[in-house]
Amino acid sequence: MNDLRAVVFDTDGVLLATADRDAAAWKETSDGCLPGWQPSYAGARPRPFDAVREYRDLVDGRARLGGVRAFLAARHSDLPPGTPEDLPGFAQPSTRSPPARRRPSP
Repeated sequence: MNDLRAVVFDTDGVLLATADRDAAAWKETSDGCLPGWQPSYAGARPRPFDAVREYRDLVDGRARLGGVRAFLAARHSDLPPGTPEDLPGFAQPSTRSPPARRRPSP
């Protein structure tokens, strides 16, 4: 332990360029859940997640749950808050189901 000179924590976006991968993960997650979150308008599918504008304006720099809440508010989607035990996807939609969908598999 005496040879230890430095420790780096939480390098996401600081030392490593991860925004593109994070935006792609948000797009995949959001697009997979949007049909269950938003009513269709005249049979049209909901507009896909914009991995540039919506990621930058609503998600980037926020905690995962805060990003979900901001995104859903911008889309006028009113989901219940849910609990940490909520399942991924939208079988029982809540603001916690998208983060559950993004969790890595055990």
